[in-house]
Amino acid sequence: MKLLVRVNAGEMLPRGYGLTYRLFEMDASVCSPFPLNIVIRYLREFWILLLFRLPSWVEIHDAQVWQRAYSKGYEDARQRFQKPTDTEVEEFLNEARVILARGGST
Repeated sequence: MKLLVRVNAGEMLPRGYGLTYRLFEMDASVCSPFPLNIVIRYLREFWILLLFRLPSWVEIHDAQVWQRAYSKGYEDARQRFQKPTDTEVEEFLNEARVILARGGST
């Protein structure tokens, strides 16, 4: 009894074996004895998850950097476009009066 058996398209599964995973590039399937096929399938799915689907440290770090930069830009824009306070208006008017008192040139 072999642990893994390759079954090509159109062939019957061996007795006592269950489908473990598909080989799409070869149009075949891999089978293993019935209770083991479930364990092997989940171990293989977990391995693929670790290799390809989980974000790496670099991806997580880049996402955090992008989020901080976005937040900083958002906060800068919000501060730039918010309504000026009364003291800022008074400062601006005082500067304008000084400029006009000098003759209109800066």
